[in-house]
Amino acid sequence: MGLPVLVAVVAIEAYGHAIWELAGPHRGWLLEALVAVFALCAATGLVRYPSEARPVRIIVTGLSLVMGLYGLALGHSIAVAPDQDGASVDLALQLGTVLLVVATVMSLVRPSFAVFPFVYVALHKALTRSLSGANELGVNDYLPLVEVGLFLAVGVVALSLARTALVGRDKALHEPVVLGATVLLAAAIGAHLGNYVMSGVEKMALDGGLLSWAFENPTSALMLNGYNLGAAPLSAWPALFGWAYEAFRAVEVPINILTLFAQITCALAFLDRRLLIGYAAFFDAMHVTIFVLTGALFVPWIVLNSLIVAAALRLPSSRLPRAAVAVGVVTTLFGNVLFYNAHLGWYDSRQARVGSFVAVVDDGREVPVPSSYFREASYLLLTRHFGYRQTSYPSGHAPTSAWGQIGLHHNLNGAVAYTRHAMMTAGRSCSIPLAQPAMVDYDATRPAPFVRAQHARALGYEERGETNRYYAYPHHHFAMPWLFRDFSALKPSQIVGYKYRVETVCLDFADGRFQRDVLAKTTSPLITVR
Repeated sequence: MGLPVLVAVVAIEAYGHAIWELAGPHRGWLLEALVAVFALCAATGLVRYPSEARPVRIIVTGLSLVMGLYGLALGHSIAVAPDQDGASVDLALQLGTVLLVVATVMSLVRPSFAVFPFVYVALHKALTRSLSGANELGVNDYLPLVEVGLFLAVGVVALSLARTALVGRDKALHEPVVLGATVLLAAAIGAHLGNYVMSGVEKMALDGGLLSWAFENPTSALMLNGYNLGAAPLSAWPALFGWAYEAFRAVEVPINILTLFAQITCALAFLDRRLLIGYAAFFDAMHVTIFVLTGALFVPWIVLNSLIVAAALRLPSSRLPRAAVAVGVVTTLFGNVLFYNAHLGWYDSRQARVGSFVAVVDDGREVPVPSSYFREASYLLLTRHFGYRQTSYPSGHAPTSAWGQIGLHHNLNGAVAYTRHAMMTAGRSCSIPLAQPAMVDYDATRPAPFVRAQHARALGYEERGETNRYYAYPHHHFAMPWLFRDFSALKPSQIVGYKYRVETVCLDFADGRFQRDVLAKTTSPLITVR
């Protein structure tokens, strides 16, 4: 019964190539492709979930429902689409939204329909990357879960077909079907746990030494950066934020050690059902804590970990079969060859380079724009910069992401000027050297068409009497509305233009308040929208 796993692997490989082709050079076939995927789901719509695969069904239906709702929240238009592509893309997504609703509902009883929500979400996100020109737009918040769901959905359809063909002739094959379902489940869970293993490996591969991240990294700086970006929920209560920040700093090293240990060892989860439940629950607690303290929200990851717990409770035995253990461990450790795995390992810094837009109002005010305003591209504003040049050449700013994540800094001839460990050490005292600019800090041709397209959509909302629609979206990092009340009070028609601003800041929380010192600033010319 290894055929379902093989079929699912082939599907993942084919999907990976097709998504980027349809989002890019073959975008003209987008409508036909969505119809074809739905037709394929319907053609195998008589296939039922095997009774022997109840744990698999829990994860497939749960993820399909979440991705269906997620896809609806994405909307049926992409503001950054160029005029020549906008109409055809919107038409395809409008029809796709209808098919998405049907497929999501049907996936609760027929596994083949679960394929559509995963494909739709991946395609919608890929279109955003392609049409905005923002190839650095992150995928960590959704892509690993899309692939796990798609893998399981295709695999369970293949398993059900095999069950019909074999068990119908020989009732003694019931146990092999159960084994096949368990192996399929273990492979999918391993693909997910691989995200944590690869993140642990990245931390140990940092240039300060195997355990330098655990013992030296100022992980608490993520709280300061989340506050600075307007994403931290505790920013509503500064005193509580300050208490939480000091408490976290006090236990920073033990938390780092525990996190790294859990990530590196999570392949052991397959040795016993209790271990599997324990690891999944720990990672869920970790993600919830990260959101509360920093604002980084991994909803699909949290959902999948919870579904793994629910599925594990339905396993027929506390011990997985040896074949399932072997497949689970191998997929956890080496599944990144087939699946996308997030590699979340970096040094943190309270000295950070932050890119953002400010809106210039008709009365002359300059009002900070929340990242949530950019809906499908909000992730870009909080994790990357246009051109993503902070790790390439001196630009007059600290070589970090907006979250204070430290990459390599190069001098003009491309040689490494400062190691990441040296940057992390300097970042503790906000003393990362700011080299003289060698080039503009971002690709100056890209912010203008991007923000004009977003503004045009906002004007459409205003004409329809819809205000602040951008918060009703599954952001990876929500901009907390109470930090952007001035912008929320504006009508888009009051805005005459935008400026793109890059700042290097030094962050701290002291004397009962959040402190933000600007060390360097680069501001674009006014991008007019009138």
